[in-house]
Amino acid sequence: SLVVGMHPDQATESIVDMALRDNKPFAVVPCCVFASMRPDRLHPATDEPVRLLGQFLDYLQAKAPHVRRHVLRALKGPTNVVIYAH
Repeated sequence: SLVVGMHPDQATESIVDMALRDNKPFAVVPCCVFASMRPDRLHPATDEPVRLLGQFLDYLQAKAPHVRRHVLRALKGPTNVVIYAH
């Protein structure tokens, strides 16, 4: 099985966490950070609050060493990055 989230809003981090916990492959295309709902998220390199999409991508990718990131060039716009692990 594979866990997929396409612009899953507030469920993005839960999808990643569940997949990592259950050792399932996953792919998510985050769109929103929801920084005010999760002020506890800190950027892995700077310890600053995660407020921007790029920071959120870094945060998600830092959850495990095998998590990767890829730009989906076929999708236009700022939310065209997939975070995945297999």
